[in-house]
Amino acid sequence: MGRTKLLSLMKDLDGSGLYRASVFKTPESIGDHKEVAGAYCSESVLAFISGIEIEVSRRIGESETGLVFFVGEDRALVLAPPFPVLTDLIFEGAETTPVVEMFTRVIKIGIVLLRLGKFAVGVFDRTDLIASKTGSRYVKSRHRAGGSSQRRFERSRERLVRELFDAVCKTTEVVFSQVGREVDYILLGGERHTIQAFKKRCNLIQLSSNITLNRLLPVARPGLATLEQIHREVWKSWVIELKRID
Repeated sequence: MGRTKLLSLMKDLDGSGLYRASVFKTPESIGDHKEVAGAYCSESVLAFISGIEIEVSRRIGESETGLVFFVGEDRALVLAPPFPVLTDLIFEGAETTPVVEMFTRVIKIGIVLLRLGKFAVGVFDRTDLIASKTGSRYVKSRHRAGGSSQRRFERSRERLVRELFDAVCKTTEVVFSQVGREVDYILLGGERHTIQAFKKRCNLIQLSSNITLNRLLPVARPGLATLEQIHREVWKSWVIELKRID
């Protein structure tokens, strides 16, 4: 679900009366229900939350950003937000304020889109692109011949890939420095193998590992047009509705 629809959903939840409790969990507290016990939740609801976490994990995998639960006696709405839940919270009823604040507060998001040969780097203020740079560098396609010729070709190709990674890393430093303060989060997009190799090569990304999310943005062709629209993917959330069947 995109940002606009998510905010509309939160507005609909206010005063709906469908949910007994709102539970905000950081990534570290998923699976721990001790603090929830006795706080607006019956034992049956606690058991329901435990089952919900298992089902959500089955559907989307482990959430690196935490989870938000709106839980009733027989139903639940679960949100895996695009950015981390920072504090464990429990409220009576459907309390949407922390979600709305997450989606409307000022936040700087660094973006690096990379495929072999092309790249785009930008910084968003919420959904506004405020700094960017795109570029390209030649990288040879893979060589299928054998023997010493192939080994020479592969060494040459590896050098070109390293030069591309170094250029992208340097560009990232320059673009990120243009926003006046450090970015809050970094997301990368492209083919997984290429991104993993780039992360190992780029010192800036390694030093920023605590704010670099593992989620990869889908990118077919990095460029300014792609970068300008990527905020739609950046702000997407998983939203799952569940009902308990006794």
